[in-house]
Amino acid sequence: MKLYNLMLFLFVCIHSGFAQVPVIQKSPQAKVQFRVGMTDVSIEYSSPAVKGRKIWGGIVPFDQVWRAGANQATVVSFSSPVMMGGKELQPGKYAFFLIPKKTGRWTAILNSDAGQWGAYTYDQSKDAIRMDVRVDELNVPIERLRYDIEDYSLEEGALVMSWENKQITVPFYVNTLAPAIFKYDSLISTLKPEERWFYQAEKADMLFEFGRTAMADS
Repeated sequence: MKLYNLMLFLFVCIHSGFAQVPVIQKSPQAKVQFRVGMTDVSIEYSSPAVKGRKIWGGIVPFDQVWRAGANQATVVSFSSPVMMGGKELQPGKYAFFLIPKKTGRWTAILNSDAGQWGAYTYDQSKDAIRMDVRVDELNVPIERLRYDIEDYSLEEGALVMSWENKQITVPFYVNTLAPAIFKYDSLISTLKPEERWFYQAEKADMLFEFGRTAMADS
């Protein structure tokens, strides 16, 4: 009995020691987040490396649903509704997939099942958005897969994935003007007349930026 207890004690000690040793991840987890207009956008993913392998048409086959990263499916989240591929996407988290093509545009997918491991349980019936997206060739190869969130204006942005010699751009649009006007008007209505000028000026600047000069002058 004493020998059993000693062996159990040593096992627990060794196991605890290993648990505290940092583990090098082949595809480390990463996250990027940004605000486009008034919408918070984030992408959580695992980042594999090229390591001299053939990526497109190799470890990532053409014409098959790909997790657009490694390990668990890449997850994209929006804090407010966005327009993608001519459809409105509700706020929330979505699994992001790509279907690479040998030539032409690729297919981008946002699937409502955000908790998937890879694409092994992918169900097309749960797709919220499917759209064809632009693919560009990179002059300088990128060793490790990377995501970025671009903002081209207060109402236009894009999810951008870059890896090896490819860059994929997935555009989206947000409704910034109407919610912003509502918030300014709600705040201004609660203030005394002598306190309103600052927020009225900020509202006017925003309307000028959107090209709504008539509304800004009113």
